[in-house]
Amino acid sequence: MNSENIIHTEVRKIKAAKLISPSVERNKIPIGNALNLFFQKRANIFEVASGTGEHAVHLCGLRPDIYWQPSDPDSESRKSQDEWSHNYRNQISLSLNISTLEVNWADRLNVYDIVFCANMIHIAPWTATTGLIKGSYKILPRFGMLILYGPFLDGKNSAISNIEFDRRLKNQNSCWGVREVNDISNICNVSGFKLFKNINMPNNNKILIFKKL
Repeated sequence: MNSENIIHTEVRKIKAAKLISPSVERNKIPIGNALNLFFQKRANIFEVASGTGEHAVHLCGLRPDIYWQPSDPDSESRKSQDEWSHNYRNQISLSLNISTLEVNWADRLNVYDIVFCANMIHIAPWTATTGLIKGSYKILPRFGMLILYGPFLDGKNSAISNIEFDRRLKNQNSCWGVREVNDISNICNVSGFKLFKNINMPNNNKILIFKKL
């Protein structure tokens, strides 16, 4: 039997231990099509804040050569990720309890080719974003990629829907908010990354790809 659970900013269905995200259902195909162009053969990917776990399954279904390590600080989300990836155990490892708010969160991890994070930084304190960037630098090799997906503000070119979404988030939690591309790029530049691709996606979302220098 399906039930519903309010997590983050959306209502998610539950089927057994699996959480089902409406936003992932809408966006996983364009995200997969875009990222598939940048995943090198046999890439090792570390996902921060993996949520339901559906992105990992979709992308590994597209690319049977890649390896995926999900993570999340929320125990119910980790259970969902492990349930979704049950039939992909040769590609997707059991989820790790990782929070980018923790100092030195990356110190116990191996080296990965790519760090991927979708729809986290606007529903987390800014320190989670700076922690994500600094930790990613530790576990990525030179020219490794930090890939961010979600809504972003773009100065005077910001989409009206993202400006309104930013207001709603801040009313819900003053530490949340849709982040400016320039603010993220500036922190990345200081931390040793350079913006490589800025890709417009459906529903006024973006994929930002940073490469480690």
